[in-house]
Amino acid sequence: MLNITAALAAPSYVGSTACRSCHPRIYERWQKTPMANVVRDPQQFPDAIIPDLSKPDPVVKFTRKDIAFVYGSVWKQR
Repeated sequence: MLNITAALAAPSYVGSTACRSCHPRIYERWQKTPMANVVRDPQQFPDAIIPDLSKPDPVVKFTRKDIAFVYGSVWKQR
C-alpha cells in the first residue's frame, strides 16, 4: 500500500531494498547482477570508498565523512 505522507516527503535516495517488498521476484533476480552494487552506502560498506583519503592531498576538498554514497568501483568512481 502506498504511504501518501512518504510519497509527498522531500525526495531522497531510499536504496534498492525499498523496492523489495512490492517486487520480491524482480529484486531477488536483480540482486545477483553486477548492477546491484553500483551504488553503495559507505556507512554500510566502508570498502566501497577506493581512494586513500587518510593522506593530505591539496586537490581533495572532502573527507570520508562527506561521502553520502558511492557510484561505481575499480575503473571509475564518483
